[in-house]
Amino acid sequence: MTNSESDIQEIIKYVQKLEKRVKKLESKDAIILKSVPKDIQPKPLKFSPEKLIDIYNDVPSILEEYVVEVSITAQSWRSHSEDKTIVEKSIGGNYWIILLENLDEKKYYLLPNQSKKLRISRLRSLHNMFKIQGEKDTNNDNYIIIKPALLNMIPSGKEWEIIEKGILYLGKTSPTQKLTAELEKLTENQETMPSSLQGLLNVLEKLNKNNNELKIKLNSLEKRIQKLEPEEIKWVELYHLEPEKFATLGGGNTKLKLTETTVNKLLQSSTKDIYLEADSLGQYLLKQGEKGLYLFPDPLGIFDKNSLILTRLANLFITHGEIPIASLGKDIKVIKPAKLKKINNNQWSLLESGEINF
Repeated sequence: MTNSESDIQEIIKYVQKLEKRVKKLESKDAIILKSVPKDIQPKPLKFSPEKLIDIYNDVPSILEEYVVEVSITAQSWRSHSEDKTIVEKSIGGNYWIILLENLDEKKYYLLPNQSKKLRISRLRSLHNMFKIQGEKDTNNDNYIIIKPALLNMIPSGKEWEIIEKGILYLGKTSPTQKLTAELEKLTENQETMPSSLQGLLNVLEKLNKNNNELKIKLNSLEKRIQKLEPEEIKWVELYHLEPEKFATLGGGNTKLKLTETTVNKLLQSSTKDIYLEADSLGQYLLKQGEKGLYLFPDPLGIFDKNSLILTRLANLFITHGEIPIASLGKDIKVIKPAKLKKINNNQWSLLESGEINF
């Protein structure tokens, strides 16, 4: 195998992985996405401004269902003053408003509307919203957001005031934009650009040139996308692809079971207080991540119907489909793991139900 063929195979491998991840991030089932009507206040997103910037610069389309479109008001436009700038709801407006909610603190942020092809370099109102860095005197419309503008909502609920300008860097491209530029170079002899990453595969197989630069950019984009994914996704994938490896590696392999007190309360009536304890014969596996504790069915275990019914009664997992008479753990489709809180060295409580399918 030649070096060029080896390069192409590696690139194809990267593209396939990126295709899968982007589809998850953009799908309706993505953990951070849920549809919200356009005519109400934006539904709050519970992550940091830094993560918002990463998502906006790399895959802005996944934010579209969370935004309110706005434009600068006529009065602010006529005043030609940057001291006080008001924006208002406007379908198809040049800007997005996004609400972040963290630790009982709500903040509104403003960003350029990525669903429109804006001529950023010629957008006069941009200077009311952002401090401009980079290539200010060119017609280059590539840009990245360094910092979103900060807003205060006016009591009417239909207008917002800029209280702190954001920072926008003109002439700079994100890894995604760089990748697109490289693809344009690679496909300059093609009649059309591939419509998706998957469409690129056929093009790459026909090309016989040094693809090292593209490979580096694909690798960089993969790492950026990985940062945007909820951390439990890697374990969900490993659970289904390599159950034996999942059971023994990564995040620990502590086995848990429902406490006897919890089981008795569930059988007698019901209880909202669900506790689990460490047990070498437990049917659940605890995985520890950087941001939390996650509970999975043991993929190497065997679940009878009674234990699966108890799992549902305890709301450890929201269940879909008919509960089988028995099931191997690895045959249970985990959609989302449950989240736990550590009480002491031997006991944990349920914070959030997971989701499984039979």
